[in-house]
Amino acid sequence: MKDRPIGDPTFCNHNVIKMLKVIIAAFLFFVGAHCATVSVNVVGNTFVPAVVNANVGDVVSWTGLGASHNVAQVADETALANEGFRSGAIGAVPTFETTIDASQAGSTLFYICEAHVSIGMRGKIDY
Repeated sequence: MKDRPIGDPTFCNHNVIKMLKVIIAAFLFFVGAHCATVSVNVVGNTFVPAVVNANVGDVVSWTGLGASHNVAQVADETALANEGFRSGAIGAVPTFETTIDASQAGSTLFYICEAHVSIGMRGKIDY
């Protein structure tokens, strides 16, 4: 590496770029270190737990969907129509994941099993 005198304008630019790389790396490490997986299981015709807390960057994972369940985001606690994430058709996949992104911060996401919403198979994600 070439030595640069302090008065050289490229000296400052080089050090600023190095410092920015360190700051960005530290930020990415910090953000990544705080992401978690939040688990929701299907037990019978219920989501357990029915209410979970998650942060931006967290992954919410549903397991046990099996042959007769799915998970679909809806607008509110009484809605029936899909408006957002959806695991696919009923019975399409045994597990499903979604990541909480910054655009969703500070609100509540509601979800249902489309096959069993009439018997109260609902849940929500608070963050």
